[in-house]
Amino acid sequence: TFRRYARFSASNLKVAASAITANLGLFALGSIIGCVLMMWGGIISVLFKFYFDNNNDTSNCDDDCEMDMDMDGVDLLIYFLLSCSFIWTWLVSIYVGQVTVAGVVGTYWTVPREAESCCSSALVNSFIRSVTFSFGSICKGALILAVVKALRVLSDQLRDQERQNNNAAGSFLLCILTCILQLLEDIIEYANKWALSYVGLYGFNYIDACKEVLSLLKNRGWDAIVTDDISSYVTFMFTLITGLLNGGVAIVLPTVGILANSESVDKMDLFW
Repeated sequence: TFRRYARFSASNLKVAASAITANLGLFALGSIIGCVLMMWGGIISVLFKFYFDNNNDTSNCDDDCEMDMDMDGVDLLIYFLLSCSFIWTWLVSIYVGQVTVAGVVGTYWTVPREAESCCSSALVNSFIRSVTFSFGSICKGALILAVVKALRVLSDQLRDQERQNNNAAGSFLLCILTCILQLLEDIIEYANKWALSYVGLYGFNYIDACKEVLSLLKNRGWDAIVTDDISSYVTFMFTLITGLLNGGVAIVLPTVGILANSESVDKMDLFW
């Protein structure tokens, strides 16, 4: 049975890799989305720092002390709204890419000749659909998950605040709330992964896509889940290898630079 699941996952990954390789414009789209997210993260970081620097007393604090972050109701509301705004925009950008990829791969399955170039018609049409007809479904799915994530972040902040105030009971209750929100977040995140693939493949709205996912899981049971889980291990290995390579380069380059600078200094000493 496991071999059957593995063969099916391998076939899916092979087709998906072929589709993405044939449409290299997807890499450009991913790079653009990454740049947008970096800029948005910088903007939100500045807003966080500006607001809380101007609403916390730091006049009696030197460089080594910590800023008092006890937040009142207004501070908590601002914290929640900024977190929700950041997470929502982040998820919408990622889901636009996911829906576009799903549309391209679906076209590659059915009409390969329309998805066999860098900027193929399948890529262009899928991206246009993701930011027009399917954009409402993307925003809806992202908003539901963003609210839960923001509540979990707020719960973490309140738990740390209660811990600093030595309130064991409040910290314990908030810890339970955080666990519940984490479980809910994982469920919604997993459902969105399937539902938005249906949005990209078939053009369903978000609610209908969720119904199709429930129907799929009801009919296929553990088959679909196990197959998806096996595929995720393969993609995780690629991510792990890429991270290790990047980390190795980050370690080697400074070392080479230090050695080069050391040799330059030795030569200058010899010259003088």
